[in-house]
Amino acid sequence: MRRFVLLLPWLMSACSYYDSSLLAAHHTSDAGDDEGLEPGQDVVQEVVQDVVQEETTIPQEAAIDTGEDIHPSDVGQDAICVSAQPPDPPSHGDGGEIDFVVAVHQVELGDTQGDAKTIGFDLDARCTCQGDGDSCFREAWATADSCDGPGGRDNAVGTLLPALDPKLTGFGSAVWSEEAVRGDWGLLLHVREYNGKEDDSQVRLDWLVPFHFSVDKEGGTHSAWDGNDAWPIRDSCLIDSDVLKPRMRDLHAYVTKGTLVAILPESTLVVTNGFSLDLSGTLLTAKIVESPQGWQLQDGVLAARWKADAFLSQLDRMIVLGLNVCKDHPAYSTMKKRICAHVDIYSGVSSPTTPCNSVSMGMRFEAMPAKMGPVLPSSEQASACAPGKESAGDSCSQ
Repeated sequence: MRRFVLLLPWLMSACSYYDSSLLAAHHTSDAGDDEGLEPGQDVVQEVVQDVVQEETTIPQEAAIDTGEDIHPSDVGQDAICVSAQPPDPPSHGDGGEIDFVVAVHQVELGDTQGDAKTIGFDLDARCTCQGDGDSCFREAWATADSCDGPGGRDNAVGTLLPALDPKLTGFGSAVWSEEAVRGDWGLLLHVREYNGKEDDSQVRLDWLVPFHFSVDKEGGTHSAWDGNDAWPIRDSCLIDSDVLKPRMRDLHAYVTKGTLVAILPESTLVVTNGFSLDLSGTLLTAKIVESPQGWQLQDGVLAARWKADAFLSQLDRMIVLGLNVCKDHPAYSTMKKRICAHVDIYSGVSSPTTPCNSVSMGMRFEAMPAKMGPVLPSSEQASACAPGKESAGDSCSQ
């Protein structure tokens, strides 16, 4: 997989610039019907297979996957960065009958532990500042450090969050983890058709967005995390309000040596105060572990792109000094500049001349056994700002 990621940009350079969000060498993620390879994808795979079998200029010591990140000082300054990617799919284990649901209860983006650049994956197949430049054109306002972490890991969000505002409340890994444990927000992952073994080349992953846990319960009940918590589901994440027809899913996920791997073109997290993280090109991995309460996901990693304009459009849902950050808030312009400064990646296929429009994100997570509750209608949250002072529609280019 890593050699594939390193080679493909060279192969495609004659016609387009490769972006690893399209990396589906072994499976295609799907938000709708179950389909096979995209047009032309099989041709690319055949070319890659032929080239990989030939000699390349990749130093042997840098191309071998040792399971550890290789630093240039280890093999010389000209060594090629080994792209951080998920494991390849297995060659066997085609599906099963095990279905289970987990709810995320711990998250870490690197803002609390200060290790943001060690979290995530190499989203753009570029090791920026490690022999490679940026994968897209950074506008004059994108001034923050865009250097990748080990293995080309992309996680600008992890360095952005601590820089937003010291008086910002209710935002970031620590508070989101605390609120997830209480059930104030959640994310459900539904693993389907799993064979229960170390390897399974064909499973499904459904991404479900719930309301806060107690919305359909009396007395402000908190989640118990005993495997019996039933989370109410937002109908906006479903087709025809059917929990078996989620809008966000991967029909061709897989498990390799106990690690689940899934890719979703679009995904959404809704945290407290209705703040939405609308992500693209989401790559998810986690260890599948069986516990007395049921199946759970451990050592999870999520990597994605978060469009800067989508981030800005919800600034007025963030709280600084007890007030929503509307356009007339004294912190608004500073926070906007800091968000735009960290834009480091493009939301889709890009070239070095394509203007960057997103902030890369890496996140660790843990998920415990849970259940799906009733499907409830979603509603749009009104802005707390005065007319004309809402952040919706704002852009880094304005």
